Amino acid sequence: MDDRMKLKIVYLAIVGAGLALIVAMSSCSNQSMASDKKITCTPDSFMLMPDSSNQAALNLQVHIPKHYFSKRSRLFVIPVLTDSDSIVAKYKPIVLDAPIYRRKMERKWVLDSIADPYDSVALRVTNTKVDLSVLYNDTITLPANFHKGSLVAVASADGCGECRAISHTKIADVFRPEIKKQLHLNWMMHTFEIKPKIREGKGVARLEFVINKYDINLKMSNNQAELDHMLSDIAPVLSDSLATLTSLGIYGLASADGPLKFNTPLSRNRANSALKWLLAHIENGDKVKKIARIGSRPEGWQPVLNAMVAAGDADSTLVKNILTRYANFNDDVQERYIRRLPIWNSIKKKYLQKSRSVEYTYTYIIKNFTTDEEMLQMYELRPDAFSEDEFLHVAQIAESAEKQKQVYETTLKYYPMSKIAANNLAILLENEGKVDEAEEILNRQKAEETKNSPKALSE
Repeated sequence: MDDRMKLKIVYLAIVGAGLALIVAMSSCSNQSMASDKKITCTPDSFMLMPDSSNQAALNLQVHIPKHYFSKRSRLFVIPVLTDSDSIVAKYKPIVLDAPIYRRKMERKWVLDSIADPYDSVALRVTNTKVDLSVLYNDTITLPANFHKGSLVAVASADGCGECRAISHTKIADVFRPEIKKQLHLNWMMHTFEIKPKIREGKGVARLEFVINKYDINLKMSNNQAELDHMLSDIAPVLSDSLATLTSLGIYGLASADGPLKFNTPLSRNRANSALKWLLAHIENGDKVKKIARIGSRPEGWQPVLNAMVAAGDADSTLVKNILTRYANFNDDVQERYIRRLPIWNSIKKKYLQKSRSVEYTYTYIIKNFTTDEEMLQMYELRPDAFSEDEFLHVAQIAESAEKQKQVYETTLKYYPMSKIAANNLAILLENEGKVDEAEEILNRQKAEETKNSPKALSE
């Protein structure tokens, strides 16, 4: 910005200053001022940095050369904050009154009752023909989004400080460093303990049987694919050198349609048929047979109600009312009342499933890794076999921060609720300046914790 442009800038808005004062001082813009002299400041052009509350102490000695303004003038020296070519803030001015100007203002008050808005801050100058030095001491506040610019002392002898500026002096460069968000986390240490690594799996095979029969016909419906899926769940555990199968249970779900006394043994026999097929298709079937169990439990009418609700069937409320009213009774009691509904034939045709569900559950133990050397080696080969404890120990003995970060990321992949992994990974990311990414890691862990809380699971 050149001097000519700066001469045209309006520097200070005075709220409450009466129009009468400006009119009374109609000669304010005609006061003479030495154009060949310039105001200086001590210290001379320094770096001003605000504190965390966006404030900075401005302590200056302002030097005004002799004959800078006339004995009929009022001199304003206004600190102005600029950003490139625009003014963003103005601060408390220095106001100096020459002798004649001071007397004129006093007469205006006596004769016309025109108050001087600067009476309390204006300094009386007895002689404008000598060099003057004025102390400026104030705390300035930067605008919220201001980061970089200059603080300039603008001088005006127009009598009101509003009409025009005739010189400017750079006071300081102003720089507010960007305050980085901090998470204020503390590194969490982990004490490694060797614990049994017990894991479990489960699934459902939906098989179709001849009515009241339990033999499995692989050509019926989707029976072959359902059994193959069950095999694909359990076989990898048996072939894994690090895993030992400890239990296997297969349970037939007794149909709600028909007498429970008849359906219970029928569903148990169907579970046994599924087990026989499985034992014939896995390694060490005889060994698995010793730990395998079969059973039966009622399926109930809830699947029928779910199907009706999913289909948007308005009559689903009739079934729901019966299940609620007879919740403490067995399937036969509920069936008795459902069969009495006028919509029974529609339910039987649309919502009773042709397939029968066979549930399977299994548990197995994964080999523990006990030494640092073994853990580091197996981490590269089989991270899927690690417990959370083992992952955290590997991270703790990692050779670099980058390796630690990678291990914590892997830990959260397998154990998304791991608080230690999320916390320490967030610290490592924050150290790299990735605060937003670190915060996302923490939020994701908390969301997983909330999702799997007892309260959430019970709803």
